[in-house]
Amino acid sequence: MALLADRSAMPIYVDNGAKAMAQAEMWFGAGRGGEDLVVLLIGTGVGAGIITQGNLYRGTTNSAGEWGHTVVEINGRSCRCGSRGCLEAYIGASHIIERLRDVEPNSHLLQQDAQILAIPVIIEAAHSGDTTAVRIVDENIHYLGVGIASLLNLFNPRVIVIGGWVGSQLGVHFLTQIQRITGRYALRQPFSVATITLLQLGKDAIAVGRLHSC
Repeated sequence: MALLADRSAMPIYVDNGAKAMAQAEMWFGAGRGGEDLVVLLIGTGVGAGIITQGNLYRGTTNSAGEWGHTVVEINGRSCRCGSRGCLEAYIGASHIIERLRDVEPNSHLLQQDAQILAIPVIIEAAHSGDTTAVRIVDENIHYLGVGIASLLNLFNPRVIVIGGWVGSQLGVHFLTQIQRITGRYALRQPFSVATITLLQLGKDAIAVGRLHSC
């Protein structure tokens, strides 16, 4: 950041992507007008921006929202944080590809090396009914629903917004399924008053949130 600041006359701010995305969606997107919402960033990493009573919740050391590192499986898959069984290790982009390799090592869906190219192929294949892709995506959605249910039970938000480049692509085809799985694990009252929807601001949400909070 210091290197950039030395070379720019413009002010430079750095913030967590999920937190900035939450600010943007509260002001201009799916959470507009709401005071209690959670915005999910699901990509290679997994996080959440939490808005309560109109304010971004940061926690004591600004680490609030590390939703991807809540444990969903005791002694489960290794996570890049060093722990095991983290939600991120089950719904992040890397996991989707790893699970496909586990189930079908020579799958034609693995022709793309880059995550950002491979994930849309897998999701589209699942939407089209490819048996292996359906199995992988169903597993992903199951863990995602469990994770969202936990957020509903803990924070009782009015709106949960699914975003990030993986989350948005899943939501386009499978939002109803995500909602159904969430309802299976969430407490009835917080689930009944919550709306689970998709990010409205797209890939610019993080930048918009950071810019307008400065």
